[in-house]
Amino acid sequence: MKKTVYNIDETLEIIRLNKLYFDKCLNTAEKLMDIKQYDLAAKYFDLLAKFSWGNLTGYYTSWKFEGLLNKLGKSLPDNESFEKNNDSRGFRILHVASDIPDTGGHTRLIMNWIKNDKENIHNVIVTRQESNKVPEVIIKEFGLDSSIFHLLEPENTFLQKAAELRKRSYKYDMVIMHVHPEDIIPVIAYSCKNIPPVAMMNVGDHQAWVGASVCDLLIQFRDFLIPVDKERRGILNQYYLPLPITSTESTNNEKYTAARKELGIEDDEIILLSTGIEYKYKPFGEYNFFESISKVLDKNKKSKLYIAGISSDSELAKQHKHNQIIYLGTVTDLFRYEDACDISVEGFPWGGATAILQCALKGKPIHLIYKPTLAHEFIPKSIFYYPENENDWENELNKLITDPAYRTMIDSEQHAYLQTHYNPANWSNNVKVLYNVLLQKKHSVYCNEKSYNYIGRNEYYLFYIGYGLMGTNHFLHCYHLPLLSKIRHAFCLYNKPPGVCVGKRALLKFIFS
Repeated sequence: MKKTVYNIDETLEIIRLNKLYFDKCLNTAEKLMDIKQYDLAAKYFDLLAKFSWGNLTGYYTSWKFEGLLNKLGKSLPDNESFEKNNDSRGFRILHVASDIPDTGGHTRLIMNWIKNDKENIHNVIVTRQESNKVPEVIIKEFGLDSSIFHLLEPENTFLQKAAELRKRSYKYDMVIMHVHPEDIIPVIAYSCKNIPPVAMMNVGDHQAWVGASVCDLLIQFRDFLIPVDKERRGILNQYYLPLPITSTESTNNEKYTAARKELGIEDDEIILLSTGIEYKYKPFGEYNFFESISKVLDKNKKSKLYIAGISSDSELAKQHKHNQIIYLGTVTDLFRYEDACDISVEGFPWGGATAILQCALKGKPIHLIYKPTLAHEFIPKSIFYYPENENDWENELNKLITDPAYRTMIDSEQHAYLQTHYNPANWSNNVKVLYNVLLQKKHSVYCNEKSYNYIGRNEYYLFYIGYGLMGTNHFLHCYHLPLLSKIRHAFCLYNKPPGVCVGKRALLKFIFS
């Protein structure tokens, strides 16, 4: 099915309609709470959390939604309290995850965290593992004991899972949440006061998520988001913890020469390397990576661009053929291309931090997207150069290609910063500081009076990278409402956004059932 293309005004109008619809649905959620249909309310909250995550509303935190989840949490048993740690073996740390799949950066972050912090006692509770079993292969890969992983019973209700999570949390000194943006279970569980302090990893920092009301400390991967999320989410207590990049040595001349020989690269060729899956490169709005890079390549006939992640037989590659662009597809030996390249180029419109940082730690200068939105910007502008426009981007890359001394200077500045902030040893020290900061806090449940809404350029681009239109069943979990409330809920469909589709037959069945 061909995706509808909206212009900027149409897109912003859809986001505005999403907001109006979401606000009206919160009134329905409130009515379910009023009539004490708590299990149905939890299911409906899950639906709304997924809607606000998958359909941009302009909210990054909805405090009315948070307050309703807190109210639901107060309906759970709360007759225990945690005890201070007297264990000489270290802190008792509970990691809470929505799931731990076999692949992905979030899984590896949790595994690496536990593996590299042997001074303390770690356990993991998973709220909704689809496979209903822990990934034994990756657990063994990291040398961990599978007994430290516990899956909440998949057949239990949201409230039963939240109650079990709360009960199991009492015996720990602190909780670290690595949960998905729409996971309501930990929010309900931690909507009480007598549990250990809770830190939350901002894994969905570019989008709406639930959990701000029970977060005693927000852990940021991107330090420049600290003032941003103080404003847009109203979170005051934050801590900057850069992602650890796998320790690697800079590429020396011997490795550089050997890798280029293996790949058949000529001595005088300047090799650019870009890494990312296909959707990150699809042209959108003012961004067309292929047009921009082609202009630079055309000026520098002895340069080539390798793209790892896009197959040569993909439609995107066919549309953007260039005799100096090599599409590598899936690459299992990326280290060879990292060793062989001269410059790491971030793709756009949707870049990625890990791949370019990994390459930069090998001693390769990185060239970043121009005019980034908050959603695009992964590393600090204060240290790294983001060109102002496409022309500046082309000029900067051209200079990196043609001026070896300039490449060396840029690489030296970037490498020094990365070694200080992303080195695994320094990361471990930062984690120790994090523990001390978190232990000074007492868990509280907090709600702001006002939710802030943002509809602008950042949201426009987010709409097109996968957070635009997600369908929802409007009447699901609402059949127990009184007739008047049903009629009011039906009126939520007035000026409904494109992602919400309801037929007349479904409407009549809902009203008169």
